[in-house]
Amino acid sequence: MGTARAGTDWNMTQDNMERATCHGWAWAALGVSLSVTSSSALAAELSAYSKLPTYEDVTLSPDGTRAAFITTVGEQRNVVVQSFVSSKEVHRIAAGDQKLRRITWAGSDRLLLLAENRISAPGFQRPFDMSTIHSYDLGQRKTEAPLMWIPGSQNIALGMPIVRAGADKPIVYIPSVPFGGSDPMVLYDIDFGRRSGRIALSSPADYAEWLVNGAGAIVGESGYKQSNQRWSLRLKLGERWTEVQSGTYSLDFPDVVGFAPEDGWAVVRRVPEDNDSLQLISLQDGQWGKVLEEARRADRYILDMSTHKLIGGVRLANERHYFFFDAAEQAAWNQVERAFPRESIELVSSSDDRKRLVVRVFGEKSGAVYALADLATNQLNVLGNYYAGIEPADIAGVKTIRYPAVDGLQINAYLTVPRGVTPKNMPLIVLPHGGPQARDVPGFDWWAQALASRGYAVLQPNFRGSSGFGKDFLAAGYGEIGRKMQTDLSDGVRYLSDHGIVDPKRVCIVGGSYGGYAALAGVALQQGIYRCAVSVAGPSDLRAQIESTGSMAQNYSQRYWARYYGVTDASDPLLDSLSPAKHADAINVPVLLIHGKEDRIVSFRQSYDMASALKRARKPVEFVELTGEDHWLSRAMTRAQMLEATVTFLEKNNPPR
Repeated sequence: MGTARAGTDWNMTQDNMERATCHGWAWAALGVSLSVTSSSALAAELSAYSKLPTYEDVTLSPDGTRAAFITTVGEQRNVVVQSFVSSKEVHRIAAGDQKLRRITWAGSDRLLLLAENRISAPGFQRPFDMSTIHSYDLGQRKTEAPLMWIPGSQNIALGMPIVRAGADKPIVYIPSVPFGGSDPMVLYDIDFGRRSGRIALSSPADYAEWLVNGAGAIVGESGYKQSNQRWSLRLKLGERWTEVQSGTYSLDFPDVVGFAPEDGWAVVRRVPEDNDSLQLISLQDGQWGKVLEEARRADRYILDMSTHKLIGGVRLANERHYFFFDAAEQAAWNQVERAFPRESIELVSSSDDRKRLVVRVFGEKSGAVYALADLATNQLNVLGNYYAGIEPADIAGVKTIRYPAVDGLQINAYLTVPRGVTPKNMPLIVLPHGGPQARDVPGFDWWAQALASRGYAVLQPNFRGSSGFGKDFLAAGYGEIGRKMQTDLSDGVRYLSDHGIVDPKRVCIVGGSYGGYAALAGVALQQGIYRCAVSVAGPSDLRAQIESTGSMAQNYSQRYWARYYGVTDASDPLLDSLSPAKHADAINVPVLLIHGKEDRIVSFRQSYDMASALKRARKPVEFVELTGEDHWLSRAMTRAQMLEATVTFLEKNNPPR
C-alpha cells in the first residue's frame, strides 16, 4: 500500500523560570510548578518512567488561542483542548484504549485524529493494523469518521490528512485506499459542511506525496512503485497532468518537500540520504532549477503551514540548530533560544502567524516540559511535564561525546549519567537505537532515563549507518550489520573504560528492534564485552526476517535490509553467519528476550526461536511475552512489564552498586 508524506511544521522546547526572566521573558505558569529540588533527591519510581506520556503531540490551533494534545491515564487516551484565553481545559475527547498517533487542526474549530486500530476489511483473510481518521467538531462536540461518508470506502488512512486554510473554510484531503479500484492509492477531498467526499486524485504508486498549495489546489504528485522501482513526478500544467521527471531508484527516490520561498517553484530533495541536494523545480514546465544553498545539510525542514512554503530547517548533528530564511524570524527564534541556555530545545508547533510557539525543553534544571512562547508579549506559559511524576530532580544529565571507532571513524553518542553520581568506574548499559537508519537525538529518552534512575550510566551511540550525519556516514553502515556497526558499540565501551568513566567488567547491552538485534549480536558474535543482554522485539534470524517481506526484486523493505546486511539474495549464507539464533552455542552470558505477541514489524517468532535455540544449547535465557502488544510498546501495562523485567534482570546480572 502507499503512503503520504506531509511536511514538517514548527518544532521546539522550554526552560526554567529563573533563566527565562533573566533574558527578558516573563513566565506565566498554567498551574505547574517549576521549583527545582536538590540533586540529592531520590529518583522517581520506575513506574513513572514506563507510563505513556502525559503530554503528547501538542499542537496549536491556527489562530494560536488553543492547544490540543494527547494525554493518557493508564490505558485510557484522551485528546484535551486547552484555552490560552481562559487558561482552562475546554474539551476532552475520550478515545478509550485506541492507539492515538497524531492530531492536527482543520481550522480553529475542528480536530482530526489519526489512530491505529485492528480492523477487518473485504478481501483480507484476517484482521490487520491500519490507521483510521476521526474528526471532532469543537462547536458541536461531536466525533465522526469522515471517510465513512464516501460510498464504498473504508476508514483507512495512508497518512496524515493534508489541511489548507482555503478562502472561506479549511480544505482537507485524506490519503486512503480504494476498495474495488485498480490503483493502490486515492486522495479523498472531504466536505465537512455536506458530510461527503470525493476522489480528488487516484494514484498507481505504492508511495505517494502531493503538492497542495495554500488555496487548496493539488498541483503536483510524486509517486514510487516498488515493483519496477520507478519514481515519477507529475505536475498539473494547465488542465492536464503531465509527467515531468522520472527515474529508476532501487531505494533512494526523490522526496518532494514543499513549495519554494519564491512563487512558481517546488522543492525536491533529489537524493534523500544526501542532505546537500535540495533543489528547486519549476511548476510551469517541470525543469530543474537552482540548488538551495541556504538549506544545505538540513535534517528536517520547516514549512509555513498556510502556504506550505519552505521557510527554514533544522540541522541536527549533536545538538539542534534552527535556521530561517527570513532575518526577523531568525531573530525571533534566537530570542526564544536565549531563554533556555544550555537546554535542549525543540520547536513542536506554531500558530499560522508564528507569533505563538509550543516548545519542548529538556534539561537538568527544567526537567522535561512543554511550554508556550508568545513572541508578541514575551510570555512563557508552562503547559506541563512530558511525564507526570517525573520532576527535574528525577532527570539524569545527558552529555554529548565523540569517540573513534577501530577504523578511525568518529562516532557521536549520548552518555546519560545518574544524577549526583561521580562519573568514575560506573556500571554501564549500552542502548543502541532501532532503525538502523535512524538516530538518537538530544532530549528526554524515557528508556535511558529509567535505566539511569536505577544507577546505571547509559551509552547511546549513533553508530555508522545512522541518519543525520551525512551520506558518507550513512553509507559506511551498508553491509556492516553484525560487523562494524557492532564494533562501533563496543568501541564506545572501550573509550569510556580507557577514560575511567565506566567499569569494563560491569557492562550490559539492551535494545529494541534493530537495537534488540545488536544486543543479541553483542553476545553471540562478540564475546567478553557484555555480562548480559536484553533484546526487545529484536530479529535473531536474518534469513527468516528478510524472507518474511517477500520478493527482493519487488519489495522495498527487503532491498533496504539487503543493503545493510551486505547481500543480494535471501539465500546468501552470510545471513546465517550474522544471525544470533544460529550462534546460540557461542553465548556465555544471561539473555532476556521480550516481545509483543501482536508485533507486525518483527515477528514474535524471532524471539520465540531465539529462546528455543538458547534452551537447546543449555544457555541461561528468560523470555517475557507481552500479550496484546505491538512493535512500538504502545500499551502502558506492557511497557511497564517490559521495563520492570529489564531492570530486574539487569540488577540481578549486573548490580548497579
